[in-house]
Amino acid sequence: AATWLGFAVSCVAFLLAIYYFITFFTQHKIITGFTTLIVSVLFLGGVQLISVGILGNTSGGFTMR
Repeated sequence: AATWLGFAVSCVAFLLAIYYFITFFTQHKIITGFTTLIVSVLFLGGVQLISVGILGNTSGGFTMR
């Protein structure tokens, strides 16, 4: 479950980054540091969830044997 949640969070962060990137160039809005911080934290949190999910699946497979 953690792996799929990590993929979902990372995808949301990636889509948010694309949205802010397009908004910056089309509407010439200034993107503050808070936006960059949130996108970075979401993406890295998603990557951590993916890693924890993979480790959990691997260790769960070893205990089932």
